[in-house]
Amino acid sequence: MTFTTSSSGPTVSTSSISGVTPTSAIMSGTLNDMGTAGSVDVSFEWGLTTSYGSETTPQTITSTGTFSDTIGSLAPDTTYHFRAKAVGDGTSYGDDMSFTTLGYIELEGIGWCTSWGSIIDVSLSGNVTMVARTHASPGFSLHMVGSFTMHTPNGSDETVDVDLYGNRVRSLFYLSQETTGKSINISGSWIDADSGDYYIYGSGVFSLPNPDGEVLKTAMLCFVMLRTPGVDVPDPEGGTFVMDMESIVARFTRLIDRLWDSLIGTGFRELLSSIIAQLSIMIAALRDALGGSYIP
Repeated sequence: MTFTTSSSGPTVSTSSISGVTPTSAIMSGTLNDMGTAGSVDVSFEWGLTTSYGSETTPQTITSTGTFSDTIGSLAPDTTYHFRAKAVGDGTSYGDDMSFTTLGYIELEGIGWCTSWGSIIDVSLSGNVTMVARTHASPGFSLHMVGSFTMHTPNGSDETVDVDLYGNRVRSLFYLSQETTGKSINISGSWIDADSGDYYIYGSGVFSLPNPDGEVLKTAMLCFVMLRTPGVDVPDPEGGTFVMDMESIVARFTRLIDRLWDSLIGTGFRELLSSIIAQLSIMIAALRDALGGSYIP
């Protein structure tokens, strides 16, 4: 007589996503049962839809447990689907899961700081999490973690870590940071271009603690103007009330953008430095007159 043993496939589950950045993420899964095979090949299918289209390189494992893999070259602020896969004496799949990569903002511009008394080059960059707000489409709550860098006149860079919260409603955004000894406020235009790129024009005030300010409550104030380098501001057409408002925002931003370009190299920095310096002196004198103890 003869007999044939039965075979059973492995069982796998999709566990979690971690380490999400604008361009990468770490996927995790769990091999729950080997089935009747001595080894199982595990991997992840992933893509923009539940059709996936891409798969990680299979890993051969010989016991149950967790496994993970990293995918890269992703697009910022984009939703991806993924699921775990196991191949042994049969093939099984975990449930579909999805994640959204972080957005990335990189702004460059000019600023005036009390520490140097002149216009300097500044930049603001970081990863942004955007969470859609209910009943405010397209409105988002924003969380940006990054750094603000001041390119000082002596050739060195001074960098300050930022952790900003705010909101974006259609083409306008606002970010603010309120922590001990540090206050940052940035507001401006956030305009999506047809190409999928974005243009952000921002202006704001940075109030940073002076390292030697223990005896006297001094502060370093920075007035900044920022924009997305290398991206043209779109020129949307009006039509509805919302479209008209967005067109006004875009046209005003284009005006500032062109004015900025036309003033570079014309002595504009020196003139702006002189104006802001005088304003700062007036503010300090006013605070002294009012008995304030916080001196810029």
